[in-house]
Amino acid sequence: MPDIVTDKIKIRQGLEGYLPPGPFWDAWREENSQVSKLVMDPLVNSHARVRSRAVDLLNEVLPHKTAEMLASREEEAGLPDGCSGPAETFHQRRDQVVSKWRAEPGLHPAYLKKRARDVGFNISIIEPQPLMSGWSSVGCGYCGSQGYQFFVIVHDIQTYHWQVGCSSVGEPMCVLPDLSVLTCLIDREKPAHMTAIYKVEEN
Repeated sequence: MPDIVTDKIKIRQGLEGYLPPGPFWDAWREENSQVSKLVMDPLVNSHARVRSRAVDLLNEVLPHKTAEMLASREEEAGLPDGCSGPAETFHQRRDQVVSKWRAEPGLHPAYLKKRARDVGFNISIIEPQPLMSGWSSVGCGYCGSQGYQFFVIVHDIQTYHWQVGCSSVGEPMCVLPDLSVLTCLIDREKPAHMTAIYKVEEN
């Protein structure tokens, strides 16, 4: 796509190129002439303004550059939703739009881990294997007879426990971060026949 010319000098030169030859039109080409001020200058300013807004529109189409049309880009992406987490600032909202459009769906663990990182969680995924003689080992923590399930291990989670002398009556015994955003995302993006089992690693 060719660049849109917004420079007023180049726009004027382009408009002057459409003028017929002859001495009558010389006054139109003179920058400070009365005809130029009454006709050419307004035309140049109008063209420059329209072209500048055209450049803005091309930028607004790109999710990572949008500003004025952020609300429209959010609506197109189906945002906000319960699986994207809170977005209180302009940049957080735009990052969510970019993340939604750049996501390349795939029914594999790497895709789910990337989507979890997009909403601020570091996870690993373990797919259990059925107990098999000669293959499984004693004490295997991720084996079982049930298929169609996988473990989502949430790492780097800060857990706050109730402490005598520090906590007060009425506070919860254990405070965990809100995992609803993560569980919503995983349950929506995972293969429909699979069941996610969540485990949290405390710091």
